[in-house]
Amino acid sequence: MRRRYVFRGTVQHVGLRYRALSVASRLRIAGWIQNLPDGTVLMEAQGQKEALDLLVSGILDTRYGKIDVSFCEIPEEDDAGVFRVKMS
Repeated sequence: MRRRYVFRGTVQHVGLRYRALSVASRLRIAGWIQNLPDGTVLMEAQGQKEALDLLVSGILDTRYGKIDVSFCEIPEEDDAGVFRVKMS
C-alpha cells in the first residue's frame, strides 16, 4: 500500500526528514519526504501496512515537539524500493 502523509507542527529544521530516511531504510519502505514552503512536511511511503505504521511511530518517537499527522491512501508507484529526501 502507499500513503501520502502531511506532518504539521515543528517539523522543519529539526532533522525529521533524515529521521524518516533512517527509519524507512531499516523497514525497507519506498518513497520520499520533502519540506514544503508552507512549513509542513510531505511524505509518500509505500510498503506493508504494519511497516508504514512503524515508520510513522518511529518518526514521532523523537525529541520533536507536538506534531500532527494526517494521511490518505494513494495508488502504488514503482520506487524501486528506495526512500529518498527530496530537496525543496
